[in-house]
Amino acid sequence: SYHGPDYCIREHGEHLANALREIACANPGQPISFITHSLGGLVLRAAINDPNCPEEARCGRAVLLACPNQGSRFGRRMGRIPFVRAILSR
Repeated sequence: SYHGPDYCIREHGEHLANALREIACANPGQPISFITHSLGGLVLRAAINDPNCPEEARCGRAVLLACPNQGSRFGRRMGRIPFVRAILSR
């Protein structure tokens, strides 16, 4: 049921926050920790900043592997090419 391209990072974060609420309800007071890779780190950050995210997730620990916190150099370079920009803006 993964809808990768159907949602933006914020929307994925909202869905994750909702799932975390269910986990927190089943395990009240237990910190929820995370290991993420790449875009998953951005989704986690969006979920943690969502107002519906439970405290159990906010007080847990997180390891973000290869998370593009400052974007992608390749993506920025490609965005400067008019042809690529025209294709991606559709």
